[in-house]
Amino acid sequence: MAIHAIAKRRLAFRKADGSFITVLPGDFATLPDEVEKDPMYKWAIADGALVVSDKVSVKAAELPKEETTIEDKPAKKAPAKKAAKK
Repeated sequence: MAIHAIAKRRLAFRKADGSFITVLPGDFATLPDEVEKDPMYKWAIADGALVVSDKVSVKAAELPKEETTIEDKPAKKAPAKKAAKK
């Protein structure tokens, strides 16, 4: 059975084959059971950086996942200041 979790930090868990699964902050992730063997998984739960849920709502599972990273998002421009009248 898969593990359903929400990450509060960027985390990477090692799979049995040596590859990694990365979870971004705020992402809902379905992780394979094999990540439970990674010490990072145990640390992330103890630290509160990963919140595991034993129940998943169907509505939440059907929402489309955004594939964005910090680099993909354009920087917000500060509003231009108006010149003071003298």
